[in-house]
Amino acid sequence: MRRDPAQMVAVEKKLVFDSLTTLNENQKLIIEQIYKDYAQAFTAARADADPNNREAMITKMRIIRDNKNESLKAILTEVQYSQYDGIMKARRQGRRRTNDK
Repeated sequence: MRRDPAQMVAVEKKLVFDSLTTLNENQKLIIEQIYKDYAQAFTAARADADPNNREAMITKMRIIRDNKNESLKAILTEVQYSQYDGIMKARRQGRRRTNDK
């Protein structure tokens, strides 16, 4: 079953806000916009995906994710970005373990 892209992005955004407790108000506003843009790009990419070309879809999603990460890196402190990066790595590892079962 395919998960809803907007829901997936909302879960990630909540995790970021819950985990990065030192964000200032300006950072929070910018992160809201970054995730709004990410959700729109993610949803559009999924809608336009060719079901017969999984590699193209993976490449497109990786580019979208990398753009989001670069935007976050630009507004987070080094410590905050390091925390964010650790959260995302742990999240990917958790997903891999779940998918391996």
